Amino acid sequence: MLFKLQLLVYTKNEYKSEIADAMMTVIKHSYGIDKDSLCAEVTSIFGYDRMGPKIAKAMNNTIDYMLQNDMVTIMDGKMHIK
Repeated sequence: MLFKLQLLVYTKNEYKSEIADAMMTVIKHSYGIDKDSLCAEVTSIFGYDRMGPKIAKAMNNTIDYMLQNDMVTIMDGKMHIK
């Protein structure tokens, strides 16, 4: 339940690292994963059954953050760790 509350109130940088850590773990254990599948998997990790607009915004903002900070790259529609 704690993770759900944190993800719902995600608007600031403090939760970005938790979401990014989960995303990096999923990407690391995948042979390339598209953004939609990554978001769905991380949503599930945080205990949600579906991805509403607030969660989608948190996921997309985190992906943008990771791309801007050269943590990941997208090749052929698949996300990879740099």
